Amino acid sequence: FLDLDGFKQVNDSYGHDAGDCVLMTVAERLKALLRRIDTIARMGGDEFVFLLSELNQLSDINQLLQRILSDLQRPIPLPGEGAQAYISGSIGVAIYRGDQQQGDDRLAAVLLKRADQAMYAAKDAGKSQFKLWEGDEGL
Repeated sequence: FLDLDGFKQVNDSYGHDAGDCVLMTVAERLKALLRRIDTIARMGGDEFVFLLSELNQLSDINQLLQRILSDLQRPIPLPGEGAQAYISGSIGVAIYRGDQQQGDDRLAAVLLKRADQAMYAAKDAGKSQFKLWEGDEGL
């Protein structure tokens, strides 16, 4: 679960066309960084969700998320007079380890909720980072 840090300031300072430009640029960058087997969706506002498949090592997840966070910090050219937007991202991660049935209708909702909670932990810890969901129950 990815939430953009600094997006509101872009909208407030440069307008909604600039905000739309930022969202489209972020979507393009995420698409370029993720693999063809991964899924990405914009949840609304400045929130994106991605499903990373077939990553079995925590180190692989860490490397990919670090690349995403680094790429988000690159300036985004805005329409108009050469202005640029500077944003970052906070990411929350929930890991599915296969302990539940594939057909469990609640699984996606639980993973999304946990990733959202982890994202808020990343924001609380200073933004521009990712946090793993840490709870009592494993998936």
